[in-house]
Amino acid sequence: TIDFTPYTGAKNEVKYYIDGVSVGSVERTEDTQNIGLNMVAYGFHYRVNSVGWFDDCAMYAAPPVAPVMGAAQTLSTTSIRWKVTDKSNNEVGFKVVDAAQKIVASAPVSNGTGSAVSMDETGLVANTAYTRTVKAFNGSLDSSPTAAATKWTLSVPPSKSNVTCDKAEGAISSSADFTFTAVGGFTSGTLAQYRYVWNTSPTHTWTESEQVWNSGDLILSAPSGGSYYLHVKGYNGEGVANGTLDLGPYKFFNEPPTNPTSVIEINGAETDVWQSTVTKPSFTWSGATAGAGIAGYLVYFGDNPEGTSTDMVTTAAYAAAQSVSTGTYYLRLCTKDDAGQTAAKWMTAFVFKYDSTAPDTPEVMDDGDFTGTPNELYAAWFAMDDESDIAEYQYAVGTSEGASDVVGWTSAGEEMELMISIPSPGLQLGQMYYISVNAKNGAGLWSEAGYSDGIALAPEVLTIAAAKMLPDATPVALSNKVVTASYKSSFYIEETNRTSGIMVLADMPPAAGSLVTVGGMMGVNTVGERAILNAVVTAVEEEDPARIPAALYVNCGVLGGGAFGPYTIGADGGTGLNNVGLLVKVCGTVSDVDDLYVEISDGSATIKVHTDGIEIPALVVGDFVSAVGISSLELDEMLKPIVRLVNENGIVKLN
Repeated sequence: TIDFTPYTGAKNEVKYYIDGVSVGSVERTEDTQNIGLNMVAYGFHYRVNSVGWFDDCAMYAAPPVAPVMGAAQTLSTTSIRWKVTDKSNNEVGFKVVDAAQKIVASAPVSNGTGSAVSMDETGLVANTAYTRTVKAFNGSLDSSPTAAATKWTLSVPPSKSNVTCDKAEGAISSSADFTFTAVGGFTSGTLAQYRYVWNTSPTHTWTESEQVWNSGDLILSAPSGGSYYLHVKGYNGEGVANGTLDLGPYKFFNEPPTNPTSVIEINGAETDVWQSTVTKPSFTWSGATAGAGIAGYLVYFGDNPEGTSTDMVTTAAYAAAQSVSTGTYYLRLCTKDDAGQTAAKWMTAFVFKYDSTAPDTPEVMDDGDFTGTPNELYAAWFAMDDESDIAEYQYAVGTSEGASDVVGWTSAGEEMELMISIPSPGLQLGQMYYISVNAKNGAGLWSEAGYSDGIALAPEVLTIAAAKMLPDATPVALSNKVVTASYKSSFYIEETNRTSGIMVLADMPPAAGSLVTVGGMMGVNTVGERAILNAVVTAVEEEDPARIPAALYVNCGVLGGGAFGPYTIGADGGTGLNNVGLLVKVCGTVSDVDDLYVEISDGSATIKVHTDGIEIPALVVGDFVSAVGISSLELDEMLKPIVRLVNENGIVKLN
């Protein structure tokens, strides 16, 4: 038996036994305890003349299994923590070595496979990459190295000493450019790069998408006047951040101050709005800006829309020195800053309008002397206000001038004509009615009331024939009559049974085919043809050509006819039934063609068909034609019957 006892230096640590009896001892060298060797041979020799034998003892120290390199950890600008996992059970420790195999960090044995071991390397340089391997050792034997690992130290954090500007914080610069220097540059010992933001906010929330500064000086420009801040965040070559810095404010202004954006008149007047209550305005404003600070405002208040002055107020307020008279006044401002600069131009901050005079009394017009409709009246009006214009009209209807006993005062807005509904029981015969109107100007002042000259309800007559039996100047109303023809300043109405028709003189004739109610006075036109004068026309139904009765066929010899009653004449020498005013049809041979008429004859008489500027087919003498139009009269030495063509389809060639 061989017994290895710990090394003591007594040179007898290795003992030999035979059958339990010590037979000798030899020295155990120190290195077999502290340093592994490939082989150590021990021997004890017995005398040859003595009984015994030789023993040879070889001890082998196997190298440890290599550990597994883990993820290194950057601790600071000068230290890195290297991490491995133990994979052996015969090591006495671990060592971190550089490329020259110099030990840069170590740790004692972990005593068990799978254990994690950390070793901190210190004394390093900031923002520098270090590549290391790790070995396990047990005496003089080392394991194989781990895979190499590379790790960067942290960058030097940014500070006001290593990020500098050519302009001092808080100072006002007239140059828009600001130059920033990374002291020491971007290299080992400092940092690899900054991310940066240049804005007007004192703080910044980092998103890792900011711009990169990694070489030379950083030259930034202020896009406009104001206070700017540079926010930087430093990174090492591995992209690991270490520290942020907010620099500023850096103040820039070389632009003029801006004028106010909001101005109010404290008594309630509104800009560019007429009013009649505030005569001595007071103003306040806000919204002006100046990079150097606002010193005050140059102020002009007067009637010149381009006015300026040297008067200055140091607060954002101005009060007129005295009351104004009717007119338009302009508050004009120009901001001045602490550097003596003024805004680029004067601004019209408030247009103050004051009107102390009411509008002129409105002129009011109704439709005429008589209306045939009891439930509505048409009126038009107009008023002037030289200062603030007309903002609103009100109307009323009454039985005397200015009265409102039929229709109470009602707003018409800015309308200058209306069809006014008359409430039940409607207009009454024998009563004069007046439409009154007053006007309000832009300052809220009302005029005196103006009123129409009066209109009355005409008595209704059932038929046109009955109306023709009435003397001139008799008021008359005809309801639900068909318009058979419409001309520039007149039109014709007719009974649907074609018993009678009549001319109606009106400024705005309705279209042919309309169904209308007419109110006016009986009379004659300039040649003596019976007509309703000064007519008030009310549309009952819109135009419908199918509503027009068929033309009454007559021969030329009876066109116009004789007189009808004591007040309605026919053509000179005319005979038969009076057909003046009816829609008729005649036929005949063309005997003459003129720009204004076509002359035809059917053997009984020769008559003219007036074209009134209507385009007709090309005709020559001898053509046989039919013509549809209104039976009417013309004065040509004597009162003659004519046909007034109604449209371009009125003449048809029959040959």
